[in-house]
Amino acid sequence: MDPAVLPILCCPRCRADAPFKNLRTPRCRTCGLEPTTTVPGLLDLIDTSAGEAPTATAEQRLMESELVARLYDRFWRPTFVRMLAGKGAGSAVGGLSGELFIHKHGLGLDDRSGPWLDLSCGPGAFARALAAAAPGALIVGLDLSRAMLDVAAQRTAGY
Repeated sequence: MDPAVLPILCCPRCRADAPFKNLRTPRCRTCGLEPTTTVPGLLDLIDTSAGEAPTATAEQRLMESELVARLYDRFWRPTFVRMLAGKGAGSAVGGLSGELFIHKHGLGLDDRSGPWLDLSCGPGAFARALAAAAPGALIVGLDLSRAMLDVAAQRTAGY
């Protein structure tokens, strides 16, 4: 994980800005929260110590499946985009690359240096595409699904 992410982070427990000194042993300078870093390139900022664990719906449990995480970009997402957005969704703009074209120009990637947040990043398709479109920019992927983040961390290791 790029240390350049440190100044843009906020502690999920106490909301302190830039709470961590380093990513090897992250510990909030204000409240002492120690996020999990079990997977290289992944920092778990969900704080479950203050109460019960987040409730997972059936849909969320499905997204936690390693199989779904691996198949998401190729099969799962395109199928549901076509089902929910209509027959022409994605086909008129060329699928993921067409969507990125729209987002790239809508976000002004060429005019701004970032950092960029890929919210609900899934297995990291847009994060990788953003990294390729904006070399040197800080791209942060955020998702609730550990399985999706594991796949995203593996697939974005070369960027």
